[in-house]
Amino acid sequence: MKAAGPRESAIVRSILSLHSPDLVLVKVPAGPRLRGCPDIIGCWRGRALALEVKRPGLQPTALQATALAAWARAGALAVVVHSAAEVRGLLT
Repeated sequence: MKAAGPRESAIVRSILSLHSPDLVLVKVPAGPRLRGCPDIIGCWRGRALALEVKRPGLQPTALQATALAAWARAGALAVVVHSAAEVRGLLT
């Protein structure tokens, strides 16, 4: 199934452009040692964030879902997001 809408890299850039004094976001570099790692990690008001970015209509791979579950068990807000607006909604 081909996803419609913006490319994942454009969605990542728009999320990384979110600014707030109590928000830090970092793009995780791609590489074989980081397979499954969320696309963006960060911290918001003392809470760890693990964001897997997907184009609208797409879901994470099994490996990505497993990684998000591990982040969530450790106490992070670990979610799949499809837009910067969706991230803003989570941080209210």
